[in-house]
Amino acid sequence: MVREFANSIRAAGVEADYREMVSDHGHDAFLAEQAALVRLLQ
Repeated sequence: MVREFANSIRAAGVEADYREMVSDHGHDAFLAEQAALVRLLQ
């Protein structure tokens, strides 16, 4: 769903990135794995 939203934003001419964390922590990965989040956003 979020990936499709990012695609819609790009289709409207706005710069947007979609990045996904793969983790055993599921949707809380950004809280549990802060170092991985920082690497993803750099």
